Amino acid sequence: MLGVYRFRPPVLRAILKAAELCAAEPARAARRLADAGVTSRSYYALRTVSELPYDRWREYDPEDTVRFYALRLHEVGFIKSTPSKSSPRAPTGVF
Repeated sequence: MLGVYRFRPPVLRAILKAAELCAAEPARAARRLADAGVTSRSYYALRTVSELPYDRWREYDPEDTVRFYALRLHEVGFIKSTPSKSSPRAPTGVF
């Protein structure tokens, strides 16, 4: 069984900054992917970064998101408590 992943604040901050870069400047993000050797052609990276909705996460309700994923994790046996018990103990999301 897989363990629980806990992101430290610098790691989470880096993930959020990368998502912000992809949403705000897709061409720059595509160039960085090509320079890092992730893809051989920056056109493919640009097309992929442009089509993915990196900025849509702001539209979601955090409480509904926690409840949704808690239900999925409960269904597969990763967590034992039910989503209704998990939601009030969920972190507030303040960084």
